[in-house]
Amino acid sequence: MKNLMLALVLTVPLTPLAAPAAQTPAPDFESVVARLETAALASDVAVVKDARLACLRMLAGSGVSADRVAQLRYAVAYAGWRLAFVPTMAAREKGDLLTDAKTQLDAVIAASPRHAEALGLLSAVYGAQIANNPDLGMSLGPASGEMIGRALALEPQNPRLLVFRGQSQFHTPPEYGGSVRDAEATGRQALQRFEQEPATKPWPNWGRFDAHVLLGQALADRRDNAGARAAYDAALKIAPNSAWVKFALLPAVK
Repeated sequence: MKNLMLALVLTVPLTPLAAPAAQTPAPDFESVVARLETAALASDVAVVKDARLACLRMLAGSGVSADRVAQLRYAVAYAGWRLAFVPTMAAREKGDLLTDAKTQLDAVIAASPRHAEALGLLSAVYGAQIANNPDLGMSLGPASGEMIGRALALEPQNPRLLVFRGQSQFHTPPEYGGSVRDAEATGRQALQRFEQEPATKPWPNWGRFDAHVLLGQALADRRDNAGARAAYDAALKIAPNSAWVKFALLPAVK
């Protein structure tokens, strides 16, 4: 009987153990922010939201360095700021995203009061909140000006800060200190500084597209259509899928 049982065991085919399910590796920070930037310039809301969520998940992880925490918080705020300008987004959702963006940047600045990039983006977030709710202009307008002033005092040659200043100069009415001519000069200065900044600079490294658009808008405002088209074409070389440039800005200067 013992021999019979052994024979039966030996003749039963062995069922291979199931291989462990392959786990999708967590995306690295650099790939996430690269995807975020590409999607933001193409107004791809779903991908921007997904990248923002990926950054929030990284923030919730353990063992994240202080420098990486600041980069992650900045990226989350940046995503919210970009989404606030998507026309199809509901005003309430924009408001929530901008409120969270401020919270993220406040945390960065509390930990590092001389974080010029965070100060500059906070200035832009205030501007976006005003655009979303003009009633906030009286209180947030001065706060926005203070933040960009502090940021530029720390890093006067930072091209992203120059883009923020130029955007403010362009969109602020002249009676409140705005100037299209100043915006044009600031846009040109930003582009010069971008030429000196490596394209591989660690995050945040966005802004070249925005500097070209800013210059194009300023040139279009003073009826230099040829110059505006050249600036918009340069922007499209960076972000070929920008519907805003292709279907709104360029047709206006044809």
